[in-house]
Amino acid sequence: MKQQDTYNIKRVHNVNVLLLAALVFLIVIPIIFERGLTDSIGIIIAGAIVLLLSAINYFLPIPEYLKGFLFALLPNLVIVALFNLDGFALNKHYLILLTIAMITLYLKKELVLVFSGIVNISYISMYLFNPAGLLGIEHGLKAFITVFFIINGILWAFFYITKWGRDLIEESHQKELKATELVEKLKITFSSIEEGTITLENNINHFNTNITTIYDSSHHILDSVQEMAAGIQEEANNISHVNEWMGNSLKRVNQTISISQGIAEESEKMNVKVQDGWNKISQVTDHMETVNSAISTTALTVKELQTSLETVNSLLEGIKQIADQTNLLALNAAIESARAGEHGKGFAVVADEVRKLAEQSANITVSISEVTNTLSHKSKEAHVKSIEGENAAVEGRHLLNEVSSFFSEIKDSFQNTNAELSKGMEEVKLATDTFTHIQEQIENIANISEENSASTQEIVATLEDEHHLITSINEAVGELNHVSLQLKDMVNGDK
Repeated sequence: MKQQDTYNIKRVHNVNVLLLAALVFLIVIPIIFERGLTDSIGIIIAGAIVLLLSAINYFLPIPEYLKGFLFALLPNLVIVALFNLDGFALNKHYLILLTIAMITLYLKKELVLVFSGIVNISYISMYLFNPAGLLGIEHGLKAFITVFFIINGILWAFFYITKWGRDLIEESHQKELKATELVEKLKITFSSIEEGTITLENNINHFNTNITTIYDSSHHILDSVQEMAAGIQEEANNISHVNEWMGNSLKRVNQTISISQGIAEESEKMNVKVQDGWNKISQVTDHMETVNSAISTTALTVKELQTSLETVNSLLEGIKQIADQTNLLALNAAIESARAGEHGKGFAVVADEVRKLAEQSANITVSISEVTNTLSHKSKEAHVKSIEGENAAVEGRHLLNEVSSFFSEIKDSFQNTNAELSKGMEEVKLATDTFTHIQEQIENIANISEENSASTQEIVATLEDEHHLITSINEAVGELNHVSLQLKDMVNGDK
C-alpha cells in the first residue's frame, strides 16, 4: 500500500515563487543599472515572461512535484541562456546553486537526481560550445573540472539532505500515526478507567455501608458479651460465697452432731445411775447441769444453723436472679448475632450454649432452694425439740431437789429427754447428709460457673479481635474510597 505524502508541498511552492521573483530582480536590476533601461528592454521582457510562466505553473492542474520541478527548471534555463548570451559572470553560478536549492526544498531525491542530470548536461554542453561564456578568461579544462566537481559535490550533498530529510519526514509521519493510535487507545483506556472507577466507587459505597452495619453490630455484640461475662463472673463469686457458707454450716452441723453424741452418752450414763439408786442422785444433779448446758448449746447451734440456711436461701435467690439475667443477656446476644447475619452465626451458637448453662444454673438453684427449705423446716423442728429438751432438763433439775417424792418422775422425764435427744440426733444426721448433697451441688455449680467465665472470656477475646479486624477493614475501605476519588479526579482532569 502506497503511503500518503504528508509533506507540505504548497508551502514550498510559495517559497520558490518568492525566490523566483527575487532571482528575476537579481538578474534584471544589475543589467538595468549597467546598460540602462532602453537597452535592457529585452531582459525586462524575459524576466516578466519568467514571472508569468511561474504564475501559470503555480496554478496549473498538474502533479505537485512536476510543478516544483518546473519552478526550479525555468530559472535554470534562463541562467544557461544568459551564460550563452551575456557571457561569464560569477553570480550566475551562484544562481545555478540557488536553483539547486529550490529543487532540494521539495525533499524528493528523484527530482534532485533528474535535476542533477540536467545541470550536468547544461555545464558540459556550455563548456563544449562556449567555454569562455561559462568560465570566463580561465576556461581551461582544469577550471571546468574544478567547477564541475564542486557543482556535483553540492548536488550530492543536496541529494543526501533530500534523502535523509524525506526519511525523517516519513519517520515523523509514522510516529505521528503511532502517536495518534496511542492517543485513541489512551482515550479508550481512560473511558474504561472512568467506567471502572464509577463501578468501583459504587461497590465501595455499598461495601462501606455493609461494613459499617457489621461494625455497629459487632460493637453491640461485644458490649453484650462483656455484660454477660461480668454477670457470669458475679455469679461465680456469689456461688463461691455460698460454697464457703455451706462449708461453715457443715462444720457447725458436725459440731452439733458431736455435741449431741456427747449428750446421748451422758444421758446413757445418767440413766444407769438413776437405775443404780438414790445414792447417786447428787451425781445425777451434776450431770443434769451438763445436760442443760449441752441442750442450750444445741438450741443455739440449731438457731445459728437456721440463720445460715436463711443466708443460703438469700444467696440462692441472688444466683437465680443472676441466672435469669444471664439468660436475658444470652437472648440479647442471639438477637444481635441474628442482626449481624452470616458473621454472627458462630456467636449465636455460643450465646445459645450460655443460655442453656444459665437455665441449668437456675434449675440447680431451684433444687438447692427446695433442699434448703426442707432442711430449714427440719432445723426448726430440731430447735423446738432442743427447747423442749432444755425445759425438760430444767424441770428435771427442780425435780431432783425433791429427791425421793419425785424420783420416779425424774427418771421418766430423763428417759423422755434421752429419747428426744436421739430423735434430734437423727434429724441432725439427716440435715448433715442434706448439707453434704447441697455442697456437692454448689461445687458443681461453681465449676460450671468457672467454665462459663473462661468460655465467656475467650468469646470476648475473639470478638475483640474480630472487632479490631472489622475496624481495620473499615479504615482500608475508607482509604480505597479516597484512592478511587483521586483516580476519578485524575481521569476527569485528563479529559
